[in-house]
Amino acid sequence: RDCPHVIRVFDAEALPDRSAIHIVMELGDMDLGRLLQSRPDLGLGDLQAIWRQMLEAVQGIHERRVVHSDLKPANFLLAAGRLKLIDFGIAKRIACETTHIERETPLGTITYMAPEALKQGASSSYKTGRPADIWSLGIILYQMVYRRGPLPPPAP
Repeated sequence: RDCPHVIRVFDAEALPDRSAIHIVMELGDMDLGRLLQSRPDLGLGDLQAIWRQMLEAVQGIHERRVVHSDLKPANFLLAAGRLKLIDFGIAKRIACETTHIERETPLGTITYMAPEALKQGASSSYKTGRPADIWSLGIILYQMVYRRGPLPPPAP
């Protein structure tokens, strides 16, 4: 069943040498980051409507046992008047009983990553999962309300 707040993919094809993948998907207008920059006058009602759609998108993928691992404003696209979650490039499907994913290197956008996704564990891996997606949503909500992130930008 389709999730109304996840971008629809119509077709995908990899080049024979696997150097690139071409994806045909639903057309979008603007990402959430650009919307927030271009509309500093968005009121609380608009922000609540956007937030509700973001929660529905993430709830939809989590119910399907998918962890996105790179939630940020640029990965929410306005398409046909609806907010859609995009960019599942580092997403992972997890088993029902799995609470986290272990990766050899941290993946994602650092300013939206949960602490556990940045900290190397005893098994020399980095952990991410549904709670890390929820952390990222909290960072985005803070940014929507205050128009800046809760943490200083990382040093170059």
